[in-house]
Amino acid sequence: MICEVPRPIFGGPYDVGLKKAIPRSDGYTVYLQWGIAIQSEVQDEIGYNVYFSTLKDDVLTEGPKYFTRYSELFISRFSPGDTIYFLVRAMEYNPLDLSPLSYPVSPQATNAFSYPESALSSNISASDLLIPLIDISEFPSSGVFHIGTELIKYTSIDLTGNTAVVPADGRGYYNTNARYHDVDGYDGYVIQDPTVRSYAGWEDLNHIYVTAQPRFEPPNYAYTDADGYKQVMKDNLTTDLSGSDQSNLGFPGYDYSGWHRTSMADYFSGVCIGSYHGGEQGCNGNKTRGFNLQQRSTQQLEMLLNTTGEPIVLLKRKWTGIRCNCFRLNQEHHESRCKNCFNTSFVGGYDQYYNPRKSDGRILVRFNPTNDDLAIKNYGLEQNFVVSSAWTLVIPAIKDRDVLIRFDENGEDEFRYEVTGVTRNKLMFSESGSQIMQMYRLDKTDPVYQWRAVRDTSTVPSTLNTSLSIMAGYAPHLHTITVSNSIANISQINGTTSTSQGHSHSIISGVLLDMDLSHTHTIIL
Repeated sequence: MICEVPRPIFGGPYDVGLKKAIPRSDGYTVYLQWGIAIQSEVQDEIGYNVYFSTLKDDVLTEGPKYFTRYSELFISRFSPGDTIYFLVRAMEYNPLDLSPLSYPVSPQATNAFSYPESALSSNISASDLLIPLIDISEFPSSGVFHIGTELIKYTSIDLTGNTAVVPADGRGYYNTNARYHDVDGYDGYVIQDPTVRSYAGWEDLNHIYVTAQPRFEPPNYAYTDADGYKQVMKDNLTTDLSGSDQSNLGFPGYDYSGWHRTSMADYFSGVCIGSYHGGEQGCNGNKTRGFNLQQRSTQQLEMLLNTTGEPIVLLKRKWTGIRCNCFRLNQEHHESRCKNCFNTSFVGGYDQYYNPRKSDGRILVRFNPTNDDLAIKNYGLEQNFVVSSAWTLVIPAIKDRDVLIRFDENGEDEFRYEVTGVTRNKLMFSESGSQIMQMYRLDKTDPVYQWRAVRDTSTVPSTLNTSLSIMAGYAPHLHTITVSNSIANISQINGTTSTSQGHSHSIISGVLLDMDLSHTHTIIL
């Protein structure tokens, strides 16, 4: 049994153990920092043992991974997204017994040395002075290692025979018990860990664990499946309505020609107004009769919206793409005021929808009258503007948490509204009729007001491309931006590009910002 062993000394209780475990932005590296200790015996020296594991219960049982003389360390080659438990203990050792600086240099950490490990190649008795190991090449020429609970001092090694030479007083070193050991770890009493490790010195006994999760942060976004923040390729939260959009995209405008019935209500109520069902369309030899119920219903709604609707810019919230660095795997949440994802957890935050049926790119929405109220709170006045009902065509499909930009009579931005619920009524035969939305007005301090939208693409919208970017970590890609035909100079362009490779870019006065994604494009006018 070991008694009255020297232990490292600290200046105060707050100097003991690990202080920081901070993941770096590259997704693979963690920075550690701990308190400084001094030796209790003059002839001894001080070092630090670094322990870590993905399982908290295994941190100490796996043994120290590294020895270092410094009070900080960068450790790399972790798997992104893994939660790592770290613990650091100061250790005191006699340089006549141990020479940790001759251990193998760590490939994973700078200024650190890996503890040599091996295993017995055959059983040994309690008195054997030649200790056979499977591989002794990484052990120093002399030192102390332990097998189970026994410390063994050796004075030389035989690289050819993979044996350590032990002096007469080397077994049961430091008052430990010399015992029989077999290759499976049995020492005559209990089964121990069969690993043969270099002795870790006299450690302090702290149990201060600190966790860290290697992750990618700006400017590092990886494109590989192993990055921990890979693109989300499938939206598992909202209903996929792309089929509905596709089937309704190209419905023709109501042309008021031929013997058309002009009222769907009259047609379904049986009122005869002297024409074929659905009227006759086309001219010369290309005339057709009858009607598509879905198209005719949407035409009638579009006619009504052209009269009573408001032109609105629609920002469709992203549900797939590259996760923003503010999104944490261990809490599945994101920062509420992030400038990169605008509180959506995906880089870029939103995609602007451009209505191909309108030259200004906007959609038409009918807002029902809403009470404009200011609520009195303890901290002051707060707006309480909740739109209980607004409706639009079945295309484009609007989802919960999309944002609508509403304009006043002068065409200036009024407020932005976040959709909190959508009801899609069914017409007939499982076809969609219209969309009824509930939404609330966002405060002007909300980060979504910083999202750069193209307010108007009139008179004739044009689509510009960016240059092709070929950067490490990204597939070759480009982006598009929809602008007004009146744009004559790149410096006049302000807005946000389309999404490509899971991200988009903001454009301010023709300058395309990289959104901390470490690559750039230029706009081709």
